[in-house]
Amino acid sequence: MLFQAENSKNNALTQHNINDQNYMIANSIRIESDPLSALDSSNFVTQTSTTNTEIIQSCTEGSKFNIELIRELNVECRLENVWLPWQNRQIEFAKKEIVKNHSNWLKSRSDVYDESGAQIYCLVDDPEAIERQMKWAIVNRLGVPTQHIGRNFLLHEKNEICILEYDYRDKTQELREVAEYWKVLNPELEQLTESNECYEVNRINYDGGDRVFFDKFKVNRPYWKQKIVFSCTSDPKDGCKHLKIQNCELKNSTCQKSVANICLLWQHDYSCSTEKQTMLHSSLRNNSIFCLGGNCNTPTIIQNRDIAKVAHLAMLNQMSKDIKTNPVSVFSGKHRKCKKDVFSFLNCCSSMTGWGRDIGLSQCKSKEQELALYRKKGYCYYIDTVIRIKKRNNNFIKKM
Repeated sequence: MLFQAENSKNNALTQHNINDQNYMIANSIRIESDPLSALDSSNFVTQTSTTNTEIIQSCTEGSKFNIELIRELNVECRLENVWLPWQNRQIEFAKKEIVKNHSNWLKSRSDVYDESGAQIYCLVDDPEAIERQMKWAIVNRLGVPTQHIGRNFLLHEKNEICILEYDYRDKTQELREVAEYWKVLNPELEQLTESNECYEVNRINYDGGDRVFFDKFKVNRPYWKQKIVFSCTSDPKDGCKHLKIQNCELKNSTCQKSVANICLLWQHDYSCSTEKQTMLHSSLRNNSIFCLGGNCNTPTIIQNRDIAKVAHLAMLNQMSKDIKTNPVSVFSGKHRKCKKDVFSFLNCCSSMTGWGRDIGLSQCKSKEQELALYRKKGYCYYIDTVIRIKKRNNNFIKKM
């Protein structure tokens, strides 16, 4: 039989006009002669091609930025009129003037003397009227409102001069601080600190000293201005995190939203590369068995050489290996048989699946049960079915 297989092989070469010099035929024959050495994993060689593909992906992301707020201390003040304490003053009048215009000043009882022994006239004749006269005389001489002159008067007479003592007070203005507060000089930036996630990182006080109010009043503060630095982050915070994890390269950035020359929202364009490996060539000990991708050695093959002929030749060669000459045997193994009775539902040919799996299997012989296990594991090959018919009580019984 081996001789017949080899003869069929040679006949196939001649009948189908297969070029025995074709490199695929030559390699097939060489591999078939020693297949184990060719299938050694150390001799299995592959050639691959790596292709990098660039993909541009975009994402939007917030930004990190600093804000410098400048604020100034405002102090609100107003002026208030304030009366100074009373002071004792004196004014001189000529005695002739007093006699002519205010003779009633001298018609008073003299019962008081000063330190020098001069007589002091005490008003006894309508003192309220005399006080008003004296006040108006002083007011006219000084040119001040009556509120500046008090109600205590003493008149001294020295020779031809009368000295009138009186109480006088001055009126002045004082600065009153009503309120003080900080005012931000760049409110647009202050709004950014409120609408984003910000925290203070530094504060500087400066511009201390005096400031003049109403052109004459000075107000002092250790500092009038502050610079506060905030570190802020706008949303979305990690909009491009998924591309950064992939080690994509940032190519371009475009600001989508800005306030006060600060960009709050960026569109980033990333370049992401994907790597793809393609198998180009595979060989067993430098014997080509297949070729992919187009980057291969292209042998010269006669056009009428069909691959089906090569397959036919390989089939014949394999058949020669499956057939043994001493002794001649095909598919050697042990013979097993079983019975199946459809009337009694006894199925000893079950592979433990499907019909009759649990019905009557325990009634089968031990070898039939062993056969069922072999069939379940796929160790058996089906050969034939034999039908036997027996007559019992005028009925025909079929056994398989």
